[in-house]
Amino acid sequence: MEILINYLDNMFANYPQTPEVMRAKDDLAEIMEDKYNELMEEGRTENEAIGIVISEFGNIRELAQELGIYPSSASAAQFSKDSPEQEDGNREDGTEERQEDEKGFDYGGRHNHSQKNIRQLSAIEAEEYLFAAKQSSVMLAAGVFLCVCSPVFLLLFAGMQYYYFMFPALEGIVQGIGVVLLLFMVACAVALFIRSGMKMEPYEYLKTECFMLDEDYEREFCQARESLRKKYYTKITAGVILCIFSVVPLLISAIITEYDNHDFYVLLCVIFLLVMIGTAVFLFVSSNMEMESYQVILQEKEYSVKNKKKQKAENLISSIYWPAVVCLYLAVSFITGGWQYTWLIWPLSAAAFDFICNIIGTKIKES
Repeated sequence: MEILINYLDNMFANYPQTPEVMRAKDDLAEIMEDKYNELMEEGRTENEAIGIVISEFGNIRELAQELGIYPSSASAAQFSKDSPEQEDGNREDGTEERQEDEKGFDYGGRHNHSQKNIRQLSAIEAEEYLFAAKQSSVMLAAGVFLCVCSPVFLLLFAGMQYYYFMFPALEGIVQGIGVVLLLFMVACAVALFIRSGMKMEPYEYLKTECFMLDEDYEREFCQARESLRKKYYTKITAGVILCIFSVVPLLISAIITEYDNHDFYVLLCVIFLLVMIGTAVFLFVSSNMEMESYQVILQEKEYSVKNKKKQKAENLISSIYWPAVVCLYLAVSFITGGWQYTWLIWPLSAAAFDFICNIIGTKIKES
């Protein structure tokens, strides 16, 4: 059900949050949940049930037209013009356009390749990936936060023991507790890293393989990404502010201790600095990974079709090129005995490989 809820949020992301829209969203969620439970009782798998529910109730355009609601960024006239029914009406004479669409597609200029040898990505798979990426981003960001803040308890206990308790007999115990907590936090962070990687492993093919996404779903994902962009910039801004102000308490404590000669204040400010930096890194990692997941689904920037094809070509060439370079290096070195000079083969080979990759990228771009 979490996938359906996330799917509904994306569907209604670009609509005004009026009482009518929220009522329609709640009613649709209730209907989808009932249908989902009914299918699960019939013995369907979770993915089958979700796919059937979305195929039956996932057309937001028809529902919006029945309720008379439109996206906040478009007028009613625009929405009616862009609707599938209107497009079909305009294409009654568009035989060439339909034929061209059978050969390839060009959604917003991002895709332009044959459908015969390309994977069709369903909305279910895309929603599952986005949901998994969101969970994975939180896990990874939490792990980084724990790593940054892992020395906090060790510093705090050591400072309290030195400046307040002054019991030599307990010094080893207090430091031992601090070390145990540090190792425990690092262990939790490693567990989160592993869990995050395992969660994203089934979807690695999305970053390397070319695929095709239905045009209507692609538009919805674009709208959801735009609605997420404001939250993304807010998190990045908050993280930068935390990084800048994290040193302020440390500067203030340096001034105070100049007169008070109490280094424990400085220690507390160092702990506060670590926590603020950890929080900022948490915001950076989680927001960047979540935004990157939309780039993967929409095949943009480094995950574009051009870059994927270029990477495949580079991997194929490197699997042949570098073993050949190793054989050449060993052969020349053993035959000539000039080991002090043959190392030059490696930087020259690297420059040649980079040149070849640039040529490949240019050819792919032209094609």
